[in-house]
Amino acid sequence: MELYNSNTFHQGHILKKYVTAHGINRKGGIKTLAKVLGLTRQGVYVLYNQEIIKEQHRAIIIKHLGLQPDFFPEPLPIKEQLEQLKEKYFKSRSANIELQERLLSIEERNLSRLYIQNLDHKIVQQDTSNIVKLVSQDNADKYVNNFLDITFLESLPFISLPCMTSGFAFEVEGDSMKAKEIRHGDLLICNELIENTKNIKTDIPYVIVLKESAKKTNIVCRYLRLIGEEYCLISADKKTPDLCLSSSQVKQVWKILGKYTPDVSFLF
Repeated sequence: MELYNSNTFHQGHILKKYVTAHGINRKGGIKTLAKVLGLTRQGVYVLYNQEIIKEQHRAIIIKHLGLQPDFFPEPLPIKEQLEQLKEKYFKSRSANIELQERLLSIEERNLSRLYIQNLDHKIVQQDTSNIVKLVSQDNADKYVNNFLDITFLESLPFISLPCMTSGFAFEVEGDSMKAKEIRHGDLLICNELIENTKNIKTDIPYVIVLKESAKKTNIVCRYLRLIGEEYCLISADKKTPDLCLSSSQVKQVWKILGKYTPDVSFLF
């Protein structure tokens, strides 16, 4: 036997591969094959789509083309056929879920961009300056679950910062980036979402919003590295382990425009 039935049980595909490989379709062979089968030329082409060709047709094809008796593989047992169908179903369903998640991700980025544009518009209309929404450690989890909710975004407190007209200020939790002078309690100022992963640079940190339960702290500051379809979050110290997540677990990647360290020297 040749490679025509090496890794498939689709008898029609096997027949088509053989006919094509041996140029039978270019030598008038299809017409002759159709005649011995009692079919039209179109009828032979229909056989190509049949996973299991009728036994009488298989016998005629084998005899006419001088093939080995076992040229066509035996059909899989019903149980194995059902397992294959189930596997195909779950693969199709998984692909559909992945597509839905990608579309949702696009919608999320569009909404965030439009919201920042709306803040800019308010600044012009109301002659206001420096509207920066604060995402503190206390409301970080709420942000993760509600960043598509305009009502929630409007409810966030705002702060005024120099050289910053609009956007978000994310409060840093933990000291995993202390080596890069980004400390617990610092505010990281952002107003630009990374929408194309090709724009991610490995030598600068980002604010990354993770899907709920992806990590204990769902808004983090890390370096990013793409490995295949995974996002690898890398800290600046050696104490915090790196974390690789699927793209579906990463909701937002914000470019950091600056850092603000609140003055707490007045506290006792």
